[in-house]
Amino acid sequence: MNSIEIVDLQDISRDEAKKQIIDYFKEHKTAWISELAEQLRLDIELIIDITNELEKEGKIKETPTIT
Repeated sequence: MNSIEIVDLQDISRDEAKKQIIDYFKEHKTAWISELAEQLRLDIELIIDITNELEKEGKIKETPTIT
């Protein structure tokens, strides 16, 4: 049986969320969206928006996964 965990999301500005995401990538090099959401306690939609922006800016790039 799967368990459900309630996560208290951070109430921070978009700029601060972007900074935290950049810092996370600097430290960990790679991350899944779900990992960012769990570790940083940020809204997934915000993370997707920011990571798409960072990708367009050339600051991060999506890597293919092996299945």
